[in-house]
Amino acid sequence: MTETLFSIFQRTRGAPIEVAEGLAHPIFQKKIRAGRSRFLARRLKSSKQLVSGLRLKVVKGELEVNNQRHSEIILWSNTSPGSVFLRWFPKKLAN
Repeated sequence: MTETLFSIFQRTRGAPIEVAEGLAHPIFQKKIRAGRSRFLARRLKSSKQLVSGLRLKVVKGELEVNNQRHSEIILWSNTSPGSVFLRWFPKKLAN
């Protein structure tokens, strides 16, 4: 049975690991400055051997992608476009 990325990250205690052609990181956090609401997520490179996903999660608010709002999304390398425009709505404006 193939070991999952989740179990490898558990074993390495969250350290970046080599996967296919590069490094995979379990988590990256970025604080959003007040007033900043538009973003571009662009995939620069992905492995053909392993389908990867970029999970974007907002704690206080929502992300808008393709006129739909969600608290989190996953951009899979095999199904999402190479570039995606996002808008962030703070919790008080999300409703």
